[in-house]
Amino acid sequence: MKSSKKLKDEQMRSILFEYYESQGKRLRFFEEFWIGRKTRTDALLVTEEEIIGFEFKSDKDTLTRLEHQIHDYERFCDRNYLVTGQKFIEKAPAEIPEHWGIYLIYLDDAEVLQLECIRKAQANSKRMRLHNQLRLLWRSELIPIIRKHQLGGVTKKNKLELVRTLEHNLSKEIQRQELLEALIERDYSQYAD
Repeated sequence: MKSSKKLKDEQMRSILFEYYESQGKRLRFFEEFWIGRKTRTDALLVTEEEIIGFEFKSDKDTLTRLEHQIHDYERFCDRNYLVTGQKFIEKAPAEIPEHWGIYLIYLDDAEVLQLECIRKAQANSKRMRLHNQLRLLWRSELIPIIRKHQLGGVTKKNKLELVRTLEHNLSKEIQRQELLEALIERDYSQYAD
């Protein structure tokens, strides 16, 4: 049985993060991560193989912005999930593309959080572009990659020029490996006061 208690966003995040972190794989979660200019993912999971986007819709949310959010998630993420409570579980399949996955999070009768995969996410191959993903990197993350592969000077190049240098000189497989590694190892301390 499922409890009728409404879940908060923080509760939903904690059980989802614990689920992935318990699998013993090398990964990194980012919360409230900007993709594009107008959309912030609720959570972005970077593994050694892919980038997965998670959009949370708690029982206190609405679905009003979901269509716009889906468009941007699809430009940057390899796979995507809608993570919802009971409020939207009946509506969810009609609101998202068929290749998106769905996680249901609920409290059982014993008030214990449960995570259930209703639909597994499939690869997002129509809109996602490696170019968009490379733009998620900071300039300071692109420079060491270019130097490592001896692709020329970096001093006068802006971020977009650095991305294009990678695209023109490295295979897509190597670009992806470097991208995922840089994101997993991202160091925010260099910007700390």
